[in-house]
Amino acid sequence: ALDAATVRGMRAKRRVIMVRFIAKALLNPFYRPEWAAAALPPGLPNPQRDALERSRARASVAHDALVRMLSMHGPCAPLVEAVVTKYVALTPEELEEWQADPESYARSMDVESGPDADTPRPIGVGLLLCMLERGGDDVVAALLM
Repeated sequence: ALDAATVRGMRAKRRVIMVRFIAKALLNPFYRPEWAAAALPPGLPNPQRDALERSRARASVAHDALVRMLSMHGPCAPLVEAVVTKYVALTPEELEEWQADPESYARSMDVESGPDADTPRPIGVGLLLCMLERGGDDVVAALLM
């Protein structure tokens, strides 16, 4: 099962890859219900229609898995806890630096957290934003716990 202890115990590279994969799945437009339910173009030849129907069925399965992941009955709460504690929360050293000079800390965070940064914090924040967009109230409840 995916819980905070499991995520904390992962090697850093594996954690980053997992978090990025989940974020990309949440952002994938083909895993959204509106795509799977959209009307097919009229006059589509049968082989293409069949291939598109199979693709839509797979996308629907992926969407359902994401919905289960983001529900309070799935791993949503442990995943949110793991991402917040491992990626987003300030370390004792960062907290000390922030308390000593908040403006300097904010400037260093701006550089570290640029849009293309591969550092853990922006990746974790990005996943939380994706989860909030797709998961709504269940993700909010997990964040408030």
